[in-house]
Order: sequence, then structure tokens, then C-alpha cells
Amino acid sequence: MTIKTLFQQNGKIEPGFVDVKLLPGIPQLHIVGLPDASIRECGIKLKSAMRSLGLEWPTGQQIVVSLRPMDFRKGGSGAELAIALAYLAVTGQLSEPMREALPGLIVYGEVTLGGEVFAPADLAQVMQAATSPVLTGTLQSPVREGRWLEIKTLHQLVPERKHQIFDWPAYWRRPAVPKLELHESAARHLMLALHMKLNVLLAGPQGSGKTTWARLLHSLSDPPDSLRLVESAQYFGDEIFESAWRPLEQPHHTITPQAMIGGGLPLEPGVITRAHGGVLIMDEFLHFHPQVLEALREPIESGFIDLARKGTREKFPADFQLIATTNLCPCGKLNPAAIKKEDCNYNLIRCKSTTMRLSGPLLDRFDLLSLTHEWLKRGEKVSLPEVVDRVAEARDFARSRTEEPEELPEWTEDFALSHRRRRSMARVARGLADLEGSEKIYGRHTQEAFALVVTPMHKLREIFA
Repeated sequence: MTIKTLFQQNGKIEPGFVDVKLLPGIPQLHIVGLPDASIRECGIKLKSAMRSLGLEWPTGQQIVVSLRPMDFRKGGSGAELAIALAYLAVTGQLSEPMREALPGLIVYGEVTLGGEVFAPADLAQVMQAATSPVLTGTLQSPVREGRWLEIKTLHQLVPERKHQIFDWPAYWRRPAVPKLELHESAARHLMLALHMKLNVLLAGPQGSGKTTWARLLHSLSDPPDSLRLVESAQYFGDEIFESAWRPLEQPHHTITPQAMIGGGLPLEPGVITRAHGGVLIMDEFLHFHPQVLEALREPIESGFIDLARKGTREKFPADFQLIATTNLCPCGKLNPAAIKKEDCNYNLIRCKSTTMRLSGPLLDRFDLLSLTHEWLKRGEKVSLPEVVDRVAEARDFARSRTEEPEELPEWTEDFALSHRRRRSMARVARGLADLEGSEKIYGRHTQEAFALVVTPMHKLREIFA
């Protein structure tokens, strides 16, 4: 008898199967297929449960249990119920309704010495990711969403069917948004980053509002994608849902590469996986360990981090929006628009060494480089409610317009832009058109996109030329 179940592997839920067969020999339970201690030790528990309920335990026969697939070590207490029901089916002690229902179910539950069945503590996480109804025991904690059948003991004949659909839109709680007005340039960047989900590097003097801008982006972002949070919950449990909003990770610049990226044995995810589906804010970006900075390049591009340690390999989700902030000078006063040495305590050579920590390939991963000294100039102010309204209008318009290839005009080829610069420029031009409610991307959109995406990069390189 083959039964579908789920196993734990390094904190991740993996689908699998349980096969049971009886062979002549001493009546013992043998489990093969790389079980861990929690599964290997379930034999005596199941024997006690069977006898407590008056069910037969074999005499003169050994029970052989095979766990599939065979290519990883399997853990978790949820396989106990699958093993028990597979044995009852093989020995003819399973009710006909239950036998008929099993092929379409995922069996996942814990069995007590007395034969009662309980749902494991991670059932909520399992059911959020399950593609079929789950047969389990009495729930010990609430389940947000899922389809499941519940039995109380091993010889309950007909399981009780339950189905719950969680109201995710009503669950989300937007973080408090302060009453602020932004410089028109800061507001423009914020609207584009929110609408197009751009990665942004904020560089400029201290006190120009970089950190405040980054936190505003998280608060004003659109509601979370529950499927992405479910992916993270496989590794971090229900704490991912506690904020009732998108994940926000703000690691200190002294964080180690392993804590940021993940690693160890067994392989564990890091902070960038905790930020999956949310926002990763890296204050004092250029003070992070160089290994941390360079390791961001692949997940920014692909949306996951692929780790390998001593023959073990794991792919963790890491699709986040990166917002980084940095000063351009150790004293934090350097203004690209007016370099005055009497305002700075360091010479230009030392200041240049600060920005040299930002490699060209890493800088290229940012869609926008915002030089925040411009936010200190006099200019029009834009209220946050206006930012919210304009972004909502742009999103509504984007959903209704037709999708067309984002092509750049021929004049942009004269600048020898990298593929990523061109892609970022095309995305920003599309975002500018959406903010205007324009189906077509016009020359003015492309020119402004060039000024936002390419020009600041040149300015940064010219500061210390």
C-alpha cells in the first residue's frame, strides 16, 4: 500500500510516499529510506497505539516500511499517521471508506501511545503549501487556510471533512505612515520605486532623508503576496506572518556573510530569505562585509540563493526589493554638487576609497541611483497621500493597458550601456508613462528615464575624477 505524505528536510517541507509490506520473520518494524530518529523511533509507539485500540499487531511477520524518494534524509513526526494507515490497509484493518479516500489525500499526523491522532505543530504551514487535502488529527493550533480531513483515533471509520478559506485582504495591516511632505525629486523616485518595484541606492550627505525614504517605501508598498510568504514560512514558521505585512529586514552592517546569505551544516537560510517577498533595507551599505555585498548580485538577478556545503546543496528563495543607503564620504558631509574641502574632514583620496567598495557589477544591479543632495534644495513639496493616490492610479492603469516590448530608441546605443542599464531604463520609462496614464512610451519618458538611470551613475564616477 502506497500513501502520500510529507517529510521535513532542513526545515523545508518535501512531498514523499510511504510503502508498507509484510515479510516472514520476527514481528518488528523496519524503516528504510534515510529516516531520522523521530521516524525510526515510532515503531514502539505504533505498536502501543494498535493494542490500545484492539487492533492487531502481526505475529510471525515483520513490517517493512519504505520511505520515498530515497535521496534525502527524512524527518518530522507527521509521517507516523501515514505509516500506521498503510499498515492497517495492508492487514485489512482499514475501513472501506478510508481506503477509497486515501489515494487523493496527503496523510500527515502524529499518533499517541493510546491511538489518538493529533495534527503536528507545523500543519498550518503544510496546508498552505499542500496541493491536495490533508488527512490529519485533532488540530492543536489554528489553521489560516486549507482543505483537510480530521480523525480523532486510528479506528475512526469516516474522517470529518473541513475546508477553510482565509481572508488574506482583511488580514493585512499597513504600517503607520507619518504625515510628511517630500521634495518633488524624492517623491518622483518613491513613486517609480513603488510602482515598478525597483532596487534603489540612495547616496548622499547625512540628514538628507535616506533612511526615512527607505522605510516609507516599505509602508507604502502594495499588500503582500501570500504565496511568497508561504514559501518563507517553510523555513521560518508562522512568525513570517506576525507583522501582517510584507517582510522588512534591516540587518546591521556588522552582520556576518553566513547570517546574511545562509549556510552551515545542515544548510540554513539567511536574512535575504527572510526578506523574500518583502523589502531588504541595508543602511550604511558600503560598511557591510565585501562578501555580503558581492553575494547579493546573484539573488538580485535570479530571485533565489543557491548554496552548497560538503556535498549538500539547497536553493532558498530570495526575491526581495533592495533599498540601500550610503554616505559618499567618511564624515557624511560630501555633497556631489559642491565639493568644498572646508566642509569635510577627510581628503578626497580617502573619500574615494569609500566609494571604491561599490563594485561596478554590484552598482549595475540597482535600477536607480538617487543622489539625495538634490532633496536638500528648494523645490516643490509632495504630500504622501498624493504619492499613494498616484501610485494606485498607475497600478490600475498598468493592469488595463496592453503589454508591449519595452524597446529603447536608437540614440541610446551611442552610450554603450550595459544590458542591465538598458533594462532598468526601459522599466523606468514604462513607469513614467504609467504615472501619466500613457499607453505609449514617448521620447520625453525615455529622456527622463536616461536622466534618472544613467546620468547619476556618471555623476558618481565624476565626483573624484
